[in-house]
Amino acid sequence: MVDQLVFYCEPVQAPYSGRFAQWYSGTPPYQHRGIDYDIAAGNLYRAPAPGVVVRPTNDGTFGRYAVCLEHDHVSDAFRFSMFAHGSASYVRLGQRVEAGEHLGLTGHEGAFLGQYLDHLHWQLSDSPTFPLDIAHSRDPLPLVLSEEEMDRLQKIEEDTASIRKLLGEYGVDAVCYPGTEECFPSGTPIVQEGTARDEDVITLTGPLAFTYCKLREFSFPLGLRRTQVAQKKIIDKIGGI
Repeated sequence: MVDQLVFYCEPVQAPYSGRFAQWYSGTPPYQHRGIDYDIAAGNLYRAPAPGVVVRPTNDGTFGRYAVCLEHDHVSDAFRFSMFAHGSASYVRLGQRVEAGEHLGLTGHEGAFLGQYLDHLHWQLSDSPTFPLDIAHSRDPLPLVLSEEEMDRLQKIEEDTASIRKLLGEYGVDAVCYPGTEECFPSGTPIVQEGTARDEDVITLTGPLAFTYCKLREFSFPLGLRRTQVAQKKIIDKIGGI
């Protein structure tokens, strides 16, 4: 079983911008079959486990990508990892790579859905027809995060979804303090701490409200306290609070 396999590292250290099985709008709607890392083009990405490069190529869908076949000698199971949308590939067909060895550079090549352009897509499969046979795709995160981290990630994502809904419906009263200018229309006067007046208050909704609360490190009425906010190892991974 692929779930018994253990990866040694993640391909990059960056926030997650797309999760496994996440739905994207489209005709028809598209269910994501991997995870995306929000990372700028030109960064090195690495092999998460030892393997053999079976498909280094470039196409219109995945851009420059590499597929590595990995073998677990304990369970005698195989799995295939694909890393897509790269701007450069450093490997060749049949090359043996070790965990942590650089495979190429991140980029934004190919076609993709979602709000991020520069990113790395990591897809995992236990099928030799991968990546076409998406029914055999697997979530890579349980192989690189502990059970405690996965539980924490799920809880944060649930809280984040609730907060986004709350702020999108009701908004938040906001003042354009230094460091929060990105949340306000161009030309909004910047107000120094402790000098805000009623006329300086603007109601923000949706993503801008969420970003404002993140920048201000607000505590929310959903049991999400600053002590939780400080646990940045997992929080930063999902681009959350």
